Amino acid sequence: MTIFNLKKTTMSIKDNKLTENKKFFYFFIFSMGTMAPAFLKGNETEIAYDIAYYVIALTGLIFCFFSNKNNDNNNFIERFVILSIPAYVSSLFYFVFFSCIIFGGFLLFDIKVDNINYFLPYLNALPHLVCVFIYIRIYCALKLI
Repeated sequence: MTIFNLKKTTMSIKDNKLTENKKFFYFFIFSMGTMAPAFLKGNETEIAYDIAYYVIALTGLIFCFFSNKNNDNNNFIERFVILSIPAYVSSLFYFVFFSCIIFGGFLLFDIKVDNINYFLPYLNALPHLVCVFIYIRIYCALKLI
């Protein structure tokens, strides 16, 4: 395995010997490594939310890879990165738009602060839902290529 040998990996890239599966393996390991420091902070509840986010992100990445693999199995990392930007930006727009409608409804109907505080613990799950939404959009876009 060339994952521990930078020179062999470099030669594999130069000689165009890396398959899409191997490229995905490297990308997957890189993704896991970049998310790992999130577990070094916080209490048990924050760590549980971080683990849930980690699982969602890695599961979404795997599903997107298999979507691309079932299609033409070419250029996954390139496509994933390119598609993630518009998926993220448009999802963020949807999130802001619907948040304005929801909080505008609270203001419009003069809902008391006590009732809003009931929903605050559920806001911790919002980034997880947005992440799932983004991965679903990337997955669907990869199926169209």
